[in-house]
Amino acid sequence: MKNHVRCLVCAALSLLFLQACSSALLVPKPKLDSPAHHVETGFKLMELEKYASAKREFKRAIELDPRFISSHVGLAIAFAYEGDYQKGLDSLETAKIQAGKKEDQRIVQVGVMRIFTIGDGSISPDWLNQVESAFQKAKEIDPESPDAYFYMGVAYRRSNRYDDALGQFIRVFEIGKGFVEAADREYTAIQRLKRYSSQ
Repeated sequence: MKNHVRCLVCAALSLLFLQACSSALLVPKPKLDSPAHHVETGFKLMELEKYASAKREFKRAIELDPRFISSHVGLAIAFAYEGDYQKGLDSLETAKIQAGKKEDQRIVQVGVMRIFTIGDGSISPDWLNQVESAFQKAKEIDPESPDAYFYMGVAYRRSNRYDDALGQFIRVFEIGKGFVEAADREYTAIQRLKRYSSQ
């Protein structure tokens, strides 16, 4: 009889242990519902040209923390990719107003660079001057900011200033803190284009 009771107690404890373990697995992890995670996911979705899904991620990040600057900048860029430049500029303006820290201000300036490059002449005929101005501001905040150099290179490539673009991508390589693979792809494509046009 005692063995039977012991077996029942062991079985009950085992079930409670299994239930506790399984319920722990179902608890949502806060990191997955953080502004940083949603922004990171949003930028990945933009690379896949899934702009509506990216916007949902950025909006969720804003719901969680309206002062998380990267979410407003990401939303602005997603709007620009969809051709809704006014909404993009409006989101960027919200980011500018809220950007207190230097790093947030730098992120906003890189966002300006990206939006004007995406929209090129559709936003403003002097779009490249706008990009260069934002680039200078971003550089003043952080002269070792690889994303600023990368997107300046993209803007120069888009305006057919290939040597200037190559110079920016080389600077990304020198800094070596990110965007190296993307800069390498751009650099290779421009070199190929220059070889083709010289034949």
